[in-house]
Amino acid sequence: MIDYIQGLRRQEKMGRPPHVARLESNFAAMTPDKTAVGLGSLEGKVWFLTTVCLSQPEKSAENIRVMKLVGAKYADRDDVHFVILTVDPDNDLPEKMGVFAELLGLAENAKWWFLAAGEEPTRGYLKDKLKFGQVGEDEVDGQSQVVFDSVLGVFDPDRNLRGRYDFAEAWEVQEKTLALIAADEAAYDKLNEKQKAAIDKSRESVKNLEGLFFDAVDYVFGEKDGLLEEE
Repeated sequence: MIDYIQGLRRQEKMGRPPHVARLESNFAAMTPDKTAVGLGSLEGKVWFLTTVCLSQPEKSAENIRVMKLVGAKYADRDDVHFVILTVDPDNDLPEKMGVFAELLGLAENAKWWFLAAGEEPTRGYLKDKLKFGQVGEDEVDGQSQVVFDSVLGVFDPDRNLRGRYDFAEAWEVQEKTLALIAADEAAYDKLNEKQKAAIDKSRESVKNLEGLFFDAVDYVFGEKDGLLEEE
């Protein structure tokens, strides 16, 4: 275990995103027009997956925003794909996922899948295969609410998970930091340079995470294209 952790740290230091997990099994789901598709068919592509709950779209908004940035940056490539999978398929029926795709302006984009599958297989796959965390329910203001981690996963052409990123968390940290500074600018001004640097890092959490994310994405594409120097 120690050697493995040290290996991951060496890879990250060199800019190489680690191999977090490999998807050995396929996962079938349904598109808004009720066409069955499988994640296994994405082998050979660099692809991205995030989860969504349509009753809580704000939780996935940052992940989807970043996925759109990837789509724009690599618009001329046919080997890039994006998957948005609902964690609440009993309520987020395929036709509702279709409406969501339309709201995002992506309904006619073949590079984007908006998927729904059975609740049990979906949650099991996310937890056991993708390592995206457990999906469950909790009571909020007297009503049941789906609880899930909003994670954006990057997958290489061999179906290896090369990283998990939580832009919702980064945005929350950033907003809280900005609010604290705005509430007491005098206290911020009294901090020493090291303390200010730490605060500044927090208030640019999204930008910092985007930098790490795109470094990993660029690496995976470079790896696929054979553009990386042998190490």
